[in-house]
Order: sequence, then structure tokens, then C-alpha cells
Amino acid sequence: MKKVLLIWLLAAGFASAGATAQNIALGERVPELKIQTWLDNRQPEPAPTTYIEFFHSTNPACKTSLERLKEITGKSGTKLRVIIVTKEDPAKIAPLLRPYLSERISVGLNAEKSFTAFGVSYLPFGVLTDAIRKMREGSYSHRAEVGGNDEISELAAEFNDMADRLQTIEDARRRFVSDASHELKTPLAGIRLLSDSILQTQDMDAQTVREFVGDIEQESERLARITENLLRLTRLDSGLLPEAQRVDLSPVVARVARMLRLVAEEKKVDLSYEVRREGQTLASEDEIHEIIYNLTENAIKYNRPGGFVKLALAGDEDNCLLTVSDDGIGIPEEDMPRIFDRFYRVDKMRSRAAGGTGLGLSIAADTARRRGGSIEVRAREGGGTVFTVRLPRCKEGGEER
Repeated sequence: MKKVLLIWLLAAGFASAGATAQNIALGERVPELKIQTWLDNRQPEPAPTTYIEFFHSTNPACKTSLERLKEITGKSGTKLRVIIVTKEDPAKIAPLLRPYLSERISVGLNAEKSFTAFGVSYLPFGVLTDAIRKMREGSYSHRAEVGGNDEISELAAEFNDMADRLQTIEDARRRFVSDASHELKTPLAGIRLLSDSILQTQDMDAQTVREFVGDIEQESERLARITENLLRLTRLDSGLLPEAQRVDLSPVVARVARMLRLVAEEKKVDLSYEVRREGQTLASEDEIHEIIYNLTENAIKYNRPGGFVKLALAGDEDNCLLTVSDDGIGIPEEDMPRIFDRFYRVDKMRSRAAGGTGLGLSIAADTARRRGGSIEVRAREGGGTVFTVRLPRCKEGGEER
């Protein structure tokens, strides 16, 4: 009597192989399977029916099926034997499979023929399932390790790319929360210290009290600026942008120059602007004002007495270009790549003394980017810094070029 070799495909562990594989149905005769090495040298006793389980440790369904196989062989006695076939490293899978060995169950290691000769191939969904579960639990560092060039490996590669992006976003979120907490804590600590000093000092003179109250007011204003900027960043991150309209840039440049002229005079900085070419872009006027104001105010704050700040509006057929240049203290070359990072300051002590929050440049850059533009920074020849804002120019009909 010819023995029939049954292939038992359990759960979602296996699927039909490619065009070269044979499509073998349950009960059909299959190609010869040669197993030369057995786990612990234990071969199963002969039986009328043999089940073959193709096993892979990354598939949780395989482990579940082994429990069922062990139960079935106990009930079937001499009528059934089970061969678990695996091509994994014996040292890796031996601890997993050894508990299932019996007179009726054995493990064949590294069978000669490829599994595809039997119409089956591994779809290691267990790897993806495990990775997805870990990601759902918040472990964005876990990756699905799947080799090969089939659709499953491509799916795993896409999953890993997605995990990389989510990890980057999560890292940025954690840094943002940490930095925001620190920035909010600093003025709060100052307010508490100053108020405690006033309350606990019985004979404090009126002049000192006024000075302390003034310091408290400044810290309160700084706290309000930080909170306002955090809200702006939240709106930017959520994609909730104001409705875009045609914005004429030259009146905004002129208005910012007028608003900051007194600030520049107090710092003994010469502030000027010129319009070499008019231009319109699609955005909100408040957004454009904020970008120009932030860049100009920074250029004045971190300048020196006798220095200058120049605004120039120009561009080409496709873009409006605004440059804000100064001959101030400049930005060290090593700080240039991070100048638009949130909460990043070149000189933390000087920035805080000037009332900076470390968010103005980040907000300006994010706003420009979300409106299809960009902001670049470079050192000015002869000293100082040049910021260049690029925004898409409107066509006559109101659309971007």
C-alpha cells in the first residue's frame, strides 16, 4: 500500500508558491522529501498517515498548531505521525520544538528540497503582526525583519519605512514637550522667586518692590509670548492654516519697517527697506507680516550700536524674494543647520535677555514651507547674516506660478 503524504497548511502561515511550485491539494501524492538530520536524532515511528507541518518561529500560528498536533497524536495513537519541517537554524528553534517531541512527533531539520517543491512557501505574517502589535503599544523602534524579494518582504520594507517616519515624529514630539516644559518652567520659576521675595521681606523699600514687580511683568509677558507661539505651532502642525488670499508684499514690508523703526533707533541700528520688484503671493496677510516681523526684529535685537538692517523685496517670474540682511553679531557656521529648530538658540543667555522664545524662526520657516516657500540663511560677507524668504508668485488670475 502506497503511503500518502498529507500537507497540512495551518492558519495563515503558508500560501501557494510561485509558478515553479507544484499546486498540491490535500491527499495528493507529493514529491519526495529527504530529511537527513533530525532534532535529537529522534525519528517518528511508522504510521499509515503522515502529516507534515512546515514551521517558522516568526509565525505565531505555527506554535498554536503544534499544541493541536500534540493533542491529535495522543488521540490517534499508531494511526498518525507528524513531521515538523523547518529550515531555520537548529540552535535557534530547538528550544521551541523540543517540548513537542514524542514517539509520534519529530522535527526534520534543513530538508533537501525547497518547500516550494511542495506547493508551499512561508509568508511570515507573524513578523508583521508582532511588529504592528509592538507599534500599537508605543514601541516605534521595533522593525519587521523579513528577507527575500517577494511581496511580503516589500510589505515589510514599507512597514519599516513607516515605522522610521513615526519614530522621527515621536522623537520630535518628545523633544518638543520636553523643551516646551522647560521654557514654560523658567519664567514661572522667576515669577515665583520674585513674588516670594516681596512677600517674605518685611522691610523691602518701595523702589526695590517696583523693580521686582517690573521683573515679574517682564517674565509674565515672556510666558504669554511662549504660550502664544506654542499655540501657533500647534495650529501649523495640525494643518489648520488661515484661508489663503492674494497678499501684496510691499505694503507689509513697509508697515513692518515703520513698526520697528523706534526699536531700531533705541538700539542705534539703521533700519531701511527697498522694493526692487513688486509681488503678490497666496497666503494670509498675518502670516506674511509675522514672517517679515520675526526676521527683522531678530536682526535688530542681535545687532550692535551703529549697525544696519536692510529689507529688500525682489524676485523673478516664479517667486517673490525677500532678503533681510544685517551686519550684526552673525551666526556661527556650526549653528546654521539648526537655526530653524524649535527652541534652538545660538546664545541662550543673550536670547533670553532679549526676550526671545526660541520659536520665532521656527514658526516663520514652518509658515513659509506650508505656503509652498522656504527660508534660507547664510553668513553675510563682511560680517552679519542674510535671511532669504522665497514665496511663490501669484499669476494674474490669482494662482501661483
